[in-house]
Amino acid sequence: MPERFCTLKRSVTARIIFYTAFFMASMLFFSCSSSYFQPRPPLSPIIRIGIVLDAEEIKFQPDKKMIITPKEGEDRYRSEQTDIWTIRVNEGSVTPSPCRLLLAEFAKKADAKKSAKEFGLKGIETKIAQEGDELWYGGKLISGSSVHRVYAAQKFATEEQATAAQRANAALAGARVVRGDAPLTGDLVLISPKGDELAIKDAMRLSGTEFTIHEVKVGEGYHWSRTEKRTYRGELEIRVNKNGNLVAINVLPLEDYLQGVLPGEMSALFPLEALKAQAIAARTFFLYNFNRVHIDDPFDACADVHCQVYVGSGKSNDKIDKAIRETRGLVLQYNEELCSTPFSAMCGGHTEHSGNVWSGETLPYLTGVFDLDHPEQFETRFDLSQEVNARKWIESLPDVHCNVEKAGSPDYAGYAKKFFRWENRFTRQELEQNIKNYTGVDFGSLLDLKPISRGVSGRIIELAVTGTSNTFSIDKELRIRKALSPTTLYSACIVFDKVGESAGMPEAFIIKGAGWGHGVGMCQIGAAIMADKGKNAGDILKHYYANTTIRQLY
Repeated sequence: MPERFCTLKRSVTARIIFYTAFFMASMLFFSCSSSYFQPRPPLSPIIRIGIVLDAEEIKFQPDKKMIITPKEGEDRYRSEQTDIWTIRVNEGSVTPSPCRLLLAEFAKKADAKKSAKEFGLKGIETKIAQEGDELWYGGKLISGSSVHRVYAAQKFATEEQATAAQRANAALAGARVVRGDAPLTGDLVLISPKGDELAIKDAMRLSGTEFTIHEVKVGEGYHWSRTEKRTYRGELEIRVNKNGNLVAINVLPLEDYLQGVLPGEMSALFPLEALKAQAIAARTFFLYNFNRVHIDDPFDACADVHCQVYVGSGKSNDKIDKAIRETRGLVLQYNEELCSTPFSAMCGGHTEHSGNVWSGETLPYLTGVFDLDHPEQFETRFDLSQEVNARKWIESLPDVHCNVEKAGSPDYAGYAKKFFRWENRFTRQELEQNIKNYTGVDFGSLLDLKPISRGVSGRIIELAVTGTSNTFSIDKELRIRKALSPTTLYSACIVFDKVGESAGMPEAFIIKGAGWGHGVGMCQIGAAIMADKGKNAGDILKHYYANTTIRQLY
């Protein structure tokens, strides 16, 4: 197996783990992440998590002696300095990969060949590439797939050149401009705590200890946005990203990754069965989205809410470790296929259809239900998609699982009381600015906000914005939440009340809301209360993901 550094996930990679003494001794830190060697075989597939995605510099501290392995060359470096190190990109050294025109993609190679032949008849020379990624463990394909992409053979130095070529040929009208199959390259500068500098070409791997990275960005665009120090076990891979800045990737086993996901997504004080349900859902969520969300990135998932929150190794505890250990390799399936298993902090009393939140049809196991033990007794009597019912619902305190006070206000859930029912007040001018900044639409002065349609949970799916010079609509619950508040509203399960009037226009708006998050899949507070009432992880998952089954995947 040649020593090499994994490039962008552009070719199919069979991540098969080798355990021979020869390879373990050779410590090929820059082979693919499947060849991440430890003193003993890892107990789960090896994965790659993007923890810093776009930084001009990265400051980190190794816990003890570390090993520095450049992408190229045979030299490896060891250092026992445990103060703060700095990594930067040498300005002017970045070389972008060429741009290409992606013409089409197919699951079958035969279809790609047929398409390439048709483009050839139009005078366009093509190239077919099999791309994607596969995750293997124990000789078994765990997740992933590949596609056959048809490219125009010609490469371009810039996106502008590629776009100009596309516009000049009608046969290329449906093409998409993409970067080529090689990553950006550039010289990295590693600066020791003593000020010594080491120049490294393109990328490096840091290993041999735990690492603490300073000023990791957390929750960008949300009310909890901040930077913090985070500690990571496994290896760190540092390379140049598509913007010519730095990206840091944590390479580690999937089960170790979950030790940083559970405390990031659910309070470690929650009952064990809720934590076990979260472990199964988080494991399934990662595997379902593998090679779907970040297919053109050099990592499998990011570490923030776009994928699922991963806080590294600094916040795990015995209960979290137990929840992961007792569910090792367990996943959720529907019709013997991995499920999409999203979750949110608090549904507000009713979960939402997936199709109302994201594009596509509602998945059969992601249908909205009342957060009750027997939701079928309530469903037909109270339609929350109707405006009058939505208001009654939001202005009431129904006895549902995620109503913390009705559940006796357990200590572990005290922080969540404010999310069950909440209220925000914005002046008209504040809302005008928020909406204009997010949408770019100049609608004059804000006159009114009215729901056009609501989902089954009462969440607004489409919102009409009426101004003095224009009326337009905003669709999708997250877009609505972001448009109304620069820190993103807790939920789109909301109603509006206008306050005061001056020159025929409202002075302010009061937004009353229910829940925190998109509301699809498992309600985490609801899961905790269910566990407190004696429900096990299987009961919890069956309630939030209808007609699914738990299966041992590895």
